[in-house]
Amino acid sequence: MADIITLYDIPSTNPSKAWSPNLWKARFALNIKGLPYRTVWVEYPDIEPLCKKIGAAKTNSISAAYTLPVIHDPAHNAVVSDSIEIARYLDKTYPDTTPLFPRGSQALQAAFQSAHQSTVVQATYLLVIPPSCAKLNHASEPFFRRAREANFGMKMEEFSPLGPARDLQWKALSAGHQAIASWLAQNEQGPFVMGDQISYADATIAAYFIWMRTVFGSESAEWKDVLTWQDGRWAAYMEEFKRFEQVVE
Repeated sequence: MADIITLYDIPSTNPSKAWSPNLWKARFALNIKGLPYRTVWVEYPDIEPLCKKIGAAKTNSISAAYTLPVIHDPAHNAVVSDSIEIARYLDKTYPDTTPLFPRGSQALQAAFQSAHQSTVVQATYLLVIPPSCAKLNHASEPFFRRAREANFGMKMEEFSPLGPARDLQWKALSAGHQAIASWLAQNEQGPFVMGDQISYADATIAAYFIWMRTVFGSESAEWKDVLTWQDGRWAAYMEEFKRFEQVVE
């Protein structure tokens, strides 16, 4: 156990505890590469003290100077912050495992992250942050609420109220995924961003779908609607990720 990687994650009341898309990107990276690790759960108010204690770098987030995910790899005396930097570190340090950034794809992967952010992530926030807040433990909920309300300049209850405004948000989210589906449709074969080869870009897409599924619920009208988008493309896509969804304690 001494040399096993530690993934620091934020728990929720969900049975698996895992929920955050940024944390899922790091977890997918570890699972896709088949690296042994353990999860240590950290409530929001404890993140900064932990990061300072273990020497984790600041991530310059708009909501906090220190954020998760962070990994500690004792085999190489390394502490790495930020999901994409974690993925890059794992590729460099464990080159004999499945590559998250296949050779020659670094620039395209970076461009995809930017495109995904503007096409999907911004449309996701107001819809998914309120139910995320409701899933947090009592130790984290007030911290999460204050930070997000300060970021967006409104009360949590104003983010996505039922009615026309929410309907428009949902349409924007669907349209964003339609755009991504059109990119993937250009591939000659294979379900992934790089066709047959899974990569960090796919972990990014799947992480945001898991976020939605977790906070809305797998039996919710919202998630069932997502599974119909783009003629069921994303339902099939998430089937590909079932083998990487394990949450290792």
